[in-house]
Amino acid sequence: MADPIQIQITRHDDLVVVHLPTELLESDEIRDYFPALIELIEREKPLKLLVSFQHVKSFGSESIGSLIRIQRRVKEYGGQFRLCGMSKRIRHLFQICFPNNEVFTIHDSCGEAGEALE
Repeated sequence: MADPIQIQITRHDDLVVVHLPTELLESDEIRDYFPALIELIEREKPLKLLVSFQHVKSFGSESIGSLIRIQRRVKEYGGQFRLCGMSKRIRHLFQICFPNNEVFTIHDSCGEAGEALE
């Protein structure tokens, strides 16, 4: 049996920061990671959810679809959702997919995103 998925999070009052892992988003484990993250979100219902890309080296379309579903669930219960800490390469990918930032609010740093959510 596979080990349970470990989701690295940091809590600051009503802000929950999810730190995406580097290698996970390049492997088959992605099929388990995002459902586990959705389960965590549904259980805890954080009012402010921040997804940190600080360590992410690559990111695929399946992951983007999962983030859209997560954002939708957070907004359904009245929470706020932001992305932060992307490398220039990852940020460029998001700009190609969403040229006018019409889907996600993306901040350069996680500190900046946390301040924007206060």
